[in-house]
Formats: sequence, C-alpha cells, structure tokens
Amino acid sequence: MKRWVGILLLASARVGAAQANPEDVVRAFFKAEEEERWQDAAALLDQSYVVGMQRNIVHGFRNRSSIHKLTVEELMRADSTMPRAVAEYQLKRMNDVTRDSDFLENDFARITTVDSLALLTPSEAAARWLEAKGPVYRTERSYRRGWTQVDCPDMSDSAKRAMLVKKSQFSHSTILGAARNSDSVSYVIVGITYDAPRFENSEVRMEQSPRTMTLHKVSGAWKIVPTLDMPDAYGLGGMNTFAIACGRGELLPPPASKN
Repeated sequence: MKRWVGILLLASARVGAAQANPEDVVRAFFKAEEEERWQDAAALLDQSYVVGMQRNIVHGFRNRSSIHKLTVEELMRADSTMPRAVAEYQLKRMNDVTRDSDFLENDFARITTVDSLALLTPSEAAARWLEAKGPVYRTERSYRRGWTQVDCPDMSDSAKRAMLVKKSQFSHSTILGAARNSDSVSYVIVGITYDAPRFENSEVRMEQSPRTMTLHKVSGAWKIVPTLDMPDAYGLGGMNTFAIACGRGELLPPPASKN
C-alpha cells in the first residue's frame, strides 16, 4: 500500500512540476500528441475555449434556416449545354461536400451528427478536436475520400496508409523559449521546421517564422489557450492532400480537390 501511495505522490509531483513551467506544459502537450494520447493532450488545454466552439457549432446547426437543395433540372436550366449525366454527377459532388457529417468530422474526430457532438464532455470534445487536427486522422480521412492517393499496385492497403501518414509528418515543432507577461499569462515561442519531400532520398529543409502559443493559469495550473492556427507536434498539421508514385521517387501533383 505504501509503495502505491509513493508512486501516486511521485506522479503528482511530476504533473505539478510540468504545470509550474509553461515550456514544460507545451513540451508535454507535443509529446502526448506524438503518442496519440489525446485525452492527456486535452488535459493541458483550457477546455472552455473548445466548449465554446462546440456550443456554437451545435447551436448553428440546430438553428439554421432550411437550405434549398438544387435539383438536376435547375442545373440543366442554368446551363443548357450540360448533359443530364454531367448534371447528376455535379449534383452528387455538391451533396457529398455539403453533408453535415463532413463539416463535423473535420473539426471533431469521428463525430458525424450534431446530437453526438452535443453529448461530448469538455474533455472528450477537446480530445476529439485535437485528434481531428493531427496528421494521422487527417491523412486517414483524406485517403478514405480519395483526396490522397498511392500509385503502388503491389503494396497492401495498410502499407499505403502507413506511407501516407509518414509523408504527412514532414514538419515538427521545437520550443525556442518563453516570455512571461504576468504571473497568470505566458507565451511560448515555437519554431516550425519542414523537411519537405522532393525525392525518395532527398529532402529540402525549410524554416517557418516562429509561432506563439499563449498559456494562462486556470485554478493555479498553466493551460494552453487553443486557437484554430495553434501549432501542434507536427508544426501546423502537415499535408494531407497529395499522391505518391512508387518507383518514380517523387510526389505527384495532388488529386483534384473535392471541397
């Protein structure tokens, strides 16, 4: 019993030490993202900001006015030269893009209905929001929709996905320093480096202007203020729309966007 109490006290002391230093909070945040521990990463955010976003999205979807949906006939009237088959194809693409689930899944991982979004606890909403910004989820989602392609006939589907995820993680964040504005507000400066792929055995390293992450104290602990352009462990989330041609040693132009 004493041994377990000691372990718990040691763990609490480590958490307390990390919370006492804004740079360590961001460092722990990036580490949790790299290991896909989304609940742990979410615990380092000021979740009230994500809850506000969650509430606004739910309110917007539930209170929006009825949107008129175009018909094939209306498209053909707008362009008298358009064949019916083309109009049907265009309408299908438009409907696929405007599905509610696409908008929701883009911001909250694996959330496809407004009701399921509304039921998320603050920690669950923050975790799903972070996961949706990460390169693994974004790449998987892009692959399922055909936005990202791998022209490697002899490669298994799982191997293709693994390759795409690796290619999407071509940037990373580095903590450069911190500046304290007051006892309750601090700024952590983050540098972003891109190892942009050009050929199989060659990369071009690029540096982006440093970004700033804001932290403030919530109940005595430093918490990260989440923003839509907040850097993560992989810079700004990486690239998730591209194509790879095996044997050619190059990245192909990205497939046509379906947005």
